[in-house]
Amino acid sequence: MRGTSALSLAETLAGRVQLVELVPFAERAIHLHLTSNSVQSPTNISENSTGTSWFTQLFDIHLNICDGVQQPRLARELARRIDVMPRLAEIAAALTAQLFNLTNVATRLDLSRNTVNEYVSILQNLFMFQYTPAWSNNQLKRTVKSPKLHFQDTGFAWALLHFDEATLWQDRKRLGQMTETFVVYELRKLASWYGSRLSIFRYRDRYRRDVDIVVEKSRSGIVAIEVKTRAIVKRADFQGIRKLQQHSEKFIAGIVLYDGERVRTLGESLYAIPISCLWLNDW
Repeated sequence: MRGTSALSLAETLAGRVQLVELVPFAERAIHLHLTSNSVQSPTNISENSTGTSWFTQLFDIHLNICDGVQQPRLARELARRIDVMPRLAEIAAALTAQLFNLTNVATRLDLSRNTVNEYVSILQNLFMFQYTPAWSNNQLKRTVKSPKLHFQDTGFAWALLHFDEATLWQDRKRLGQMTETFVVYELRKLASWYGSRLSIFRYRDRYRRDVDIVVEKSRSGIVAIEVKTRAIVKRADFQGIRKLQQHSEKFIAGIVLYDGERVRTLGESLYAIPISCLWLNDW
């Protein structure tokens, strides 16, 4: 009798394998788990159990506001220059929420651009960070403009940079970077609950007016989002958003997420929303 195994099967199972990216729990899932009377695990929390999702409120209803992993090859690459990885990870943590210039990073590491590009690919495959590409009305321009880098785990990024809560709070620039990165990944998690495909971009025009985050729904509508660590919102915070609103027919809403407590309207389809609304349902 001849035995069979996965290696001896003639069937390739082509088209029957799906890659599922597992990310850390969203703050919304954790909050719902902690405030729920049931013993439901955050693992089982989904769109059906959370009610209307954050993005459903933005894209599908009007706001009602009163005020492929190749592990063997990967392992060989890691072993080849394992000493470079910690330094590259530290640089990536320092560059989170900034434009990523591969040539500058290669210079800091005293390595060739191609070599650093290989190591960057490895860290991406390990889900340590991702790029946020540029948004443009011209689909071709999206691929040529410099992307932003966002480190996936802000807590890990803090540790790599030897920050604690007190020192980070004093360094307002670094706090802004980490907050934007935190928001980007929370939005990525919330987007995975949404029925239609959502893509996340960054935006900057030729006059350097920028928007931290642009969320696009299947190329049919966009929501522009700025992230601020202040407890107040100024009209100037909407400068980049307003410019995008004027030049895009797909514009649905512009939002400044801030460290406050009230939802406010600051113009047509422009809103100031507390960052905590990413995981709370009361907005």
